[in-house]
Amino acid sequence: MIQRRLAPLSADTVQVLSAAAVVGREFDLSLVAPACELPVEHVLGSLSEAVALGVVTEEPGAVGRCRFSHSLMREVVYERLRIPLRIQLHRRVGEAIERLYGTGSRAHVAELARHFAEVAAAGEAAKALDYARQAGERAMGVYAYEEAAAQYQRALHALKFAGQTILFAASCSCGWAKPRRGRVITSTQKRRTCRPPSSAEGSGRPSGWRAPRWAMASRRSRGVWSTGSLSACCGKRSTA
Repeated sequence: MIQRRLAPLSADTVQVLSAAAVVGREFDLSLVAPACELPVEHVLGSLSEAVALGVVTEEPGAVGRCRFSHSLMREVVYERLRIPLRIQLHRRVGEAIERLYGTGSRAHVAELARHFAEVAAAGEAAKALDYARQAGERAMGVYAYEEAAAQYQRALHALKFAGQTILFAASCSCGWAKPRRGRVITSTQKRRTCRPPSSAEGSGRPSGWRAPRWAMASRRSRGVWSTGSLSACCGKRSTA
């Protein structure tokens, strides 16, 4: 039934709905238009066609906002996207969010984390890691532990594609290597404490290491965060 409803759509409308599906079930023209790279009049005409065919509906009282008439409609459109196009659209949507709201927008950091996680393997590992970390911290701040765990899983995914420099910066910023409280350390000691963990060291963790604050998410999110995951963060697989 969904396939039959999508079949009559024009090429421009398919292009617009592809970008909309990447944004989500609810989408804003300010994100869809730059992502699909069509003139505004073509985007508006395509949305009118989609509304007429019952694929999307307009949000009452919200100018420029629409939604797919059913979540399955959005899923079908999204799943039909070829992987290269899907990656390209996630990048465009993420960049559109950055332009509209800035890179430091806490209100949109979860969206940024989601989109850049999809392009981590395509040269955006640094952004994917940073946004996932920020989104995880924000979720922890409001006691949304399952959401925090999901965001840190995204950070783990991004780490697979991160270079050594990114991994080192992440380990220091995320608190994987923090000095013990009350110690006065020199710059040399700080460099030693925050160095990336070496596989030659017994535990794979630097001296003075303490579990970061966000690791508490594991205890409240049905075991999503495991010792193996934390070991993977620290550059060493768990031997358990």
